[in-house]
Amino acid sequence: MGIYLDFPSGWWLILAIIYLPYLLLFIQRKSYDKKNEIRNQLLFGLIIIFISAVVEFVAVSFSVWTYLPGNWPIALWPSYFGSGLLAYQIIKLIETKN
Repeated sequence: MGIYLDFPSGWWLILAIIYLPYLLLFIQRKSYDKKNEIRNQLLFGLIIIFISAVVEFVAVSFSVWTYLPGNWPIALWPSYFGSGLLAYQIIKLIETKN
């Protein structure tokens, strides 16, 4: 299975949709001032990547979906990581509102 480095420009939009709200929530919640907050976010993002890798492996193994040779978009993994970071911020935002 090859790694596809020349991905369409639409991926930049997807990454922006994921990372811009994350950065806004990061700044709004002042996450940079809180002890262990950055470490917790990175750990949460890495756990999401691990879960995503397992799901990808199982799905490809059982032919739920396939990737043509040379069509494994490398932008997929930063989007998974960013989704984890955004999810962490949303969870913390909801937690502080309650």
